[in-house]
Amino acid sequence: MIAKISKGSDVYGVFAYNQNKVDNGEATVLSSWRFIHDNDCYNVEDCVRSIDHWLIVNRRTEKPMVHISLNPDPRDMVSDEDAIDLAEDYLKKMGYEDQPYILYKHQDIARTHYHIVTICVGWDGKKINSDYEKRRSMKACREIELAYDLHIPTQKELKHMEKPQAIIYKNGDIKNQITRTVNSIVLGYNIRTLAEFKTVLELYNTTVTEVNGRVEEKLIEGLFYSATDENGKKVGRQLKSSLFGKSFGRKSLEEKFSKDQKKKLSERDKTFVRRILIQCMYQCQYRTREELVALLKKRGIDLVLRDTKDGGRLFGVTIVDHNTKQVLKGSEVNPAFSANMLAQFFDNPNYVIPFPLENKGLSPEEPTKKEEDAFKKLEESVGAGWFIGGGDVDPDEEAYKRMQKKRKFLKRGRKI
Repeated sequence: MIAKISKGSDVYGVFAYNQNKVDNGEATVLSSWRFIHDNDCYNVEDCVRSIDHWLIVNRRTEKPMVHISLNPDPRDMVSDEDAIDLAEDYLKKMGYEDQPYILYKHQDIARTHYHIVTICVGWDGKKINSDYEKRRSMKACREIELAYDLHIPTQKELKHMEKPQAIIYKNGDIKNQITRTVNSIVLGYNIRTLAEFKTVLELYNTTVTEVNGRVEEKLIEGLFYSATDENGKKVGRQLKSSLFGKSFGRKSLEEKFSKDQKKKLSERDKTFVRRILIQCMYQCQYRTREELVALLKKRGIDLVLRDTKDGGRLFGVTIVDHNTKQVLKGSEVNPAFSANMLAQFFDNPNYVIPFPLENKGLSPEEPTKKEEDAFKKLEESVGAGWFIGGGDVDPDEEAYKRMQKKRKFLKRGRKI
């Protein structure tokens, strides 16, 4: 069983999303605790009123809403009664046993799964402890699998379930396939623009088209989703975003893009991506695009290269890192991976690959300020990070060794 926990500030939106599924016959309410309802009939307004008095006592928590998705293995036959017990056990193990909650059974995709909506603000106004939440959640899932005799997934199966799945047009049921894929991307990846969103979608045989126009002086703005073939061409009919729900529409996506634009990629993540790029460049025997793209894909990175219409010049480099769930321009990782610089690498045996230390795994991940200054001086002396070959001594490696020696002396309290 896979559990995914997401938190937000939109009280109305999380109930509206699930109620929309109920209204469309794609979900049902299995149980609830401390929620107002009338003869097993729930509506969004009553759900919001049910937790209002809980939220009033704590206005400091920015994201009080907790939306949990529980996903048993498709091979598990879970009855509704077991699903209720299973959900209650999970909440108890995560510290939410006294919280109001509502449990939905979703059947909008081929795999039956369950959504729990609750809040992380207790009756006393204190926030529920979320320390080591992911680790505790995994432990809770393993205990529940044993208690209810559910399938225990292998590490390979866990990775497979967490990844978006490519759409296969001949398999049919395109709407549900697109729903599953787009939802995984929207929830899992940091995406800042519609162009980046489209780039990630195209990796999974789907695309999105922006529609702008006017009908009788009314401005029409919308999105259409389509499946694509192996060549990137649209197949089948285009589907309006409204068929999938509000989270697939332009307004919701623009809000996501705005939030993700404020998130900064850490230097550690940049170092991680840069190191993989450098190592794969060193592994290239023929220095072709296809070779570099294939090597990076094995390491969990998709390199998307865009040429001008006449195919004469490389003008765009996009890096989709599935390890950190980031979408980056090549120049954001380092100017050495911009379109102009990377174009010099392909089919050019004389191109000198930058940052030789990255290939050897010697570069410190979090350099101190003194070390950064030393690296800057080194880059200036050898030409902005480029390795000068032809000698028996690697100047970067020698500088690194001197730096390590200096660290040892400083640790002992001695000056050099």
